[in-house]
Amino acid sequence: MTGQVDSYVGFLDSGDSIENWDLAVPDQMDFYDIGFSDADLQLLDAFISNLPSGLYSSLPNISEFGKGQEQKESPVPLSADKSNTAVEPRNRILTALVQWGSKEISRIIEVLPPVGSLDALLQSYLNMPVAHARTFIHMATFNPNDKRTDLLLAMLASACSLSSDVTLNKLGRVFQECVLASLPKHFEPGNSTTHDLELAQAFLITLEVGAWSGHMRTTQAAESFFQPLLTMIRRTGMLNHSSYIRKPNPDESEKSLQEEWLEWLHLESWKRLVCRIYKHDTNSSIALQVNPLISYAEFCLPLPASNDMWSVTTAEEWNSLFLIQQEISSPQQVTLNDYMDDVDRIYVSESTADLGIAREVFLSFAWGLSWEYIQLARFQSQRPSKWNLSIMTSRYDELTKILNLCHRSTNPDTFDLITSELKMNCILMHLHVSFHEAQAFFETTELLHTRNTYPQLVQWAKTEVARKSVCYAAQLIHLVRLSTEDTIRGPGAIMVYQAALVLITYGVVCMPVENRHCQKTVQVDICEDIRVQRFIQFGYGVPAIGGTSPPSDESFNSTPQI
Repeated sequence: MTGQVDSYVGFLDSGDSIENWDLAVPDQMDFYDIGFSDADLQLLDAFISNLPSGLYSSLPNISEFGKGQEQKESPVPLSADKSNTAVEPRNRILTALVQWGSKEISRIIEVLPPVGSLDALLQSYLNMPVAHARTFIHMATFNPNDKRTDLLLAMLASACSLSSDVTLNKLGRVFQECVLASLPKHFEPGNSTTHDLELAQAFLITLEVGAWSGHMRTTQAAESFFQPLLTMIRRTGMLNHSSYIRKPNPDESEKSLQEEWLEWLHLESWKRLVCRIYKHDTNSSIALQVNPLISYAEFCLPLPASNDMWSVTTAEEWNSLFLIQQEISSPQQVTLNDYMDDVDRIYVSESTADLGIAREVFLSFAWGLSWEYIQLARFQSQRPSKWNLSIMTSRYDELTKILNLCHRSTNPDTFDLITSELKMNCILMHLHVSFHEAQAFFETTELLHTRNTYPQLVQWAKTEVARKSVCYAAQLIHLVRLSTEDTIRGPGAIMVYQAALVLITYGVVCMPVENRHCQKTVQVDICEDIRVQRFIQFGYGVPAIGGTSPPSDESFNSTPQI
């Protein structure tokens, strides 16, 4: 089947009609083997039936997607001059959808976007800052005509879920369910596919879409399916430093240099994918308040190379940067320990490592340490007289020292920095509050449990620890106000909810309402000043949240109180 290449990403726009497509399905999926019931399928059928047939006739251009989101870089259309494949991507996508839901062939054909719209959706996923696709998918070598159908469907599902259009959101759920149902078929025959990079990428993207979908069944399915992906990563050794040891020695011949570059790209893609998996595990742990599945002690792989080396489009450019690093004696394999030791960023810089990913890895490491402390403190609070509290104090001091030393607060002028600061403030907030008790206080329906929890929260609200948690929560809200429209999604939205719950809890239990008018308000969501310090240390003033700009002294009285 041949056609004219006429798209951003190289999909083949075939002139053949749908009736001429070969949709023969050799094997039918047994949905009961993977946990899909008739009720689940009926729900998906309802989604499909609600999608209008003319949905994509006026799909907006790529520039319309992610409107309101700050673009760190201008969208770069992928080259359409790619080698043709025997089966067109759209045909393969249609075949996968038909195999997944063969009873609804007519509806699936009706809702599947045309070639141009698929191009726009893929471009949307690759260019939206909130998706962070460029951090683990190499743009210069990405050719959809050569990629697995599962990966394309996962990318389309993410693009649809990130859209502000409700109908596209529903279509994204259909794509996501299809990938989640088809992935086990690749891994059941043997272990060879566990080393497949594209399947692992599709697996993670699908889990990300499901985890932050907002639908309980989809979220729970994504949570349960994360363990198989993590098991494959562990068993293949991708968490170990030894899996990434290589000594590139490019030959002078162009062919050998090209092979060396592609080999380096393959390992670098795995490295960046594992870092993203680590980040997803951390986000899920924070959102669900459960144990992280990846221990900071087992994350031993080197940090990803610099963004300059990752973004090059040719082997010659990559070789030039590699030789420059050798001349200046820069470390070729930067680890998390190197990042933490070099607090001044002299050796671990933008030329030696991707600092954006390095920050996320450090934050995941910090959450692992913090979660251990939080759980131990919660356990010891039940019998405080049985434990040596000085040990917990020493551990807290060491933990806060690491956090303050290795993560310097910067001006959050970009989307990446805002998300990093959001997570850091969220981690520090959880260190100073028993979020489990705060959440249970508002969600429980048992009066006895509420009576037992309320005195504990009252005692907590009188401490310096509580006032610190209020400041971190308020600063988190302030960062959200600085962000552009439609960029706080998924884990960021959960962090906003948690911060708001902490502020509400403090406002309810901290002090009698009649005493508040006697004290001055202190705006705690801006940079710390003497008034904020007095509030934290001595409890002077009533904490309040203001706007995005620093307030004047006269504006304090009109600032909304917590």
